[in-house]
Amino acid sequence: MINAFQVFYGIALRNNKGNVPEMSRQTKAILQHYSSTYKEPHHEYCPQGADSWCKWQKDKATGKTTYRPLQNPLAPAVVKAVEPVITKLADEKLLEGAKNGFTQNQNESLHHVLWNVIPKDQNHGLDEVLLGANYAVSCFNSGFSKFSRDLYSRSELNINSMMTWKWHSLDHIRVRNAVYKSSANAKKRRKENKRQRLVKLDKFQYAEGNTYQSGAFDKSAVRQTSTRRCTKCYKPMKGHKESECV
Repeated sequence: MINAFQVFYGIALRNNKGNVPEMSRQTKAILQHYSSTYKEPHHEYCPQGADSWCKWQKDKATGKTTYRPLQNPLAPAVVKAVEPVITKLADEKLLEGAKNGFTQNQNESLHHVLWNVIPKDQNHGLDEVLLGANYAVSCFNSGFSKFSRDLYSRSELNINSMMTWKWHSLDHIRVRNAVYKSSANAKKRRKENKRQRLVKLDKFQYAEGNTYQSGAFDKSAVRQTSTRRCTKCYKPMKGHKESECV
């Protein structure tokens, strides 16, 4: 369910680039759509038309009957708990930042370079953080090869052909990986892998069922199945004498 919310939130933003009110409206539609039942449909915020992802609105536009209500719609208590989050995500002031359809990919890429230099799971001093941040930004903007040449030149250090070749190789690998990860095939593969993980998780939860039972951890409720007992009187064998059997 959470994965579906993320997917449709992304659709609401991408399909309504430049239209903040419609972004907000379709964001509100997510919670309403997943809490709808056959008797109480809530699809007033869902996108309209034959191309809508909402089959209820799609049937309304085409006159067909392909819509089937969810087998497990969100309970009213869940809707009440999640509604403040959806309201915040649908806030038009917040969505103004996504109006032009820009992404955070470049920022995340810079963070990746930065955390490789100064890992965020370790403590660092101020000088180390400043040096690492400047190094990461310079490599990210100019490339490892150009940054290294400038650094060695200003430090009056000699540069040989092997060093230059290695620097170019590192830049080439980084660009090649970036191009691959941004390709349609790579994105499709990531989505498929994520879908398969979710399917496995659903199967696991279905097979396990509700593993928690009230009082399961109460010592007084735990049956001592490992205790050896007499076959005649069924008393514990510890300290038991055969003459005491009745």
